[in-house]
Amino acid sequence: MAVLGYSASGTPVSFAEIFLPPYEFTASSGFFLFAFAGFFAASWFHKIRGSLRLTLGDCFVRAIVAGFCIGRLGCAIIFDHVGTQTDFFLGQPYPRLWGPPEIRHNLGLYEFLLLSFVLLPLNIALSKRKAAPGVLSGVAILIYCTGRFFLDFLRELDARHYGLTPAQWLCIAGAFFSLGLLLKVRAKRSRA
Repeated sequence: MAVLGYSASGTPVSFAEIFLPPYEFTASSGFFLFAFAGFFAASWFHKIRGSLRLTLGDCFVRAIVAGFCIGRLGCAIIFDHVGTQTDFFLGQPYPRLWGPPEIRHNLGLYEFLLLSFVLLPLNIALSKRKAAPGVLSGVAILIYCTGRFFLDFLRELDARHYGLTPAQWLCIAGAFFSLGLLLKVRAKRSRA
């Protein structure tokens, strides 16, 4: 296997290690990647196309946002996603083995706030407005990917490849996917 780069420790990093490390896809990134792959595989298998696929995708995204709010609340409570040291007012004490606790970003809390106060109300508003099929999915994925991309710069313990975490690489792909989806929906509406 060809070496694409080196990790911070100087060990070679291959293509497979960058994009398919099992230890890094056990969290939300892997969930999203394989959930969407499963959705597209099921819709292909059942020959679901066009606006019905977009409508089902919107339902799928609504369910994911609602469920993920609950999941990220759990992450926030147990301080599962440790960020860098901070003096930000939402920073929380993180215990250390020696010495006083450090005040750090609680990234589970920040993501919970993004999901609960931005994406959940947006889901409700777009559902009430009867947005065209695919709009809710496109907007929700774009907002989540943008927020998560910037929040990951506050992560301290995650591996980085070419300066970004694996989740940030998936966020870039997700943002392009959502922009393509929104352009497709817009083109379909202009033809109608």
